[in-house]
Amino acid sequence: MNDSNILPKIDFNYWYNKNSEDSNTERRFVSMITRINNIFEKDNNFKQAYFCGDHNETFRLKELNYNQLENEIIILIRNKKNEADFSNMEILKIFDLIQIWGGLTGGSNPYQIKDNNSVRLNYKNWIEKYRKLINLSINQNIEGYTFVIEKNIPCLNMSFGSKHISFWSRKEEDDNCLVVIDNKISGISGVKTASEADYKVIIENVYKIANELNLKPYQIEKALFTFHKFYFDNNNSKFNDVDVNSIDYDIANNLKEFLNIGMINNPKDSKKAFKFIQKTMFIIPKRDCLKINNEVYISMEYVSKTIKIKSLINKLSSITKEKRIFYKYIGDKEKLTTI
Repeated sequence: MNDSNILPKIDFNYWYNKNSEDSNTERRFVSMITRINNIFEKDNNFKQAYFCGDHNETFRLKELNYNQLENEIIILIRNKKNEADFSNMEILKIFDLIQIWGGLTGGSNPYQIKDNNSVRLNYKNWIEKYRKLINLSINQNIEGYTFVIEKNIPCLNMSFGSKHISFWSRKEEDDNCLVVIDNKISGISGVKTASEADYKVIIENVYKIANELNLKPYQIEKALFTFHKFYFDNNNSKFNDVDVNSIDYDIANNLKEFLNIGMINNPKDSKKAFKFIQKTMFIIPKRDCLKINNEVYISMEYVSKTIKIKSLINKLSSITKEKRIFYKYIGDKEKLTTI
């Protein structure tokens, strides 16, 4: 197991409960259903999703909320135990529902018509590889993420491919289910896009936190998703204007600084940050400073009492030594002196 802690210790119960509440009223996926049906209505040759032309099924889907749609997908998957038990049409129905659940950004890509064709219409070209992804996911094998990264299935990148991995990995107990790793989860881990995410370390961190809190991995992921959504945009380029007294605000603000949100895109903030770093010099007791693999870690005690260094610390990346917590230092190492 990797000792690196790249996920913040937010109030997971609060954010998971908020996710459940929001999902009881949220119905963003309706726009996906409408878009796919509009393509079909313009040309009946483009009957792509299983519900195209079925007005009763379309109406029924649009009446669901996110929790209901998610539960419906999980029940369809759990009805059978192995990939071989599903016909192609059953698999494609689940594929459509997961794409709809994921929303317009990326979700509509397989249904885009180009040269009178689409990825979804051409399902015979990729469904066998999708079955392989199903097998990896049912067996809760994290190599499914690598399979997606290698672009084995058209239009499924890490952000959307991991949604399919997560759903197909859901079993009765869900103790070792896999999770979605999109821009929101990658942002929380310290990188801006899902393609950059260290999925192995993220999964290890999710499992560790789930065990500590007696929650399921998917509940940890949903909590992280909702925390991120509250404070950031999907591209990790904007920090939302919220009350500084909001829950876990300090953690979000620290993440904002680590991702350089509001610094790279704001010349004034960038100049202020540069001047601050230039003037900073730290004389740190040796017991409060660790050097590991060319990285520097500063003790939690020193950080807590030294205001100037806080903006140069990444609390999302920490190590523990002799029961003491050390945070990763992200400033200029030449500005550090130990005594």
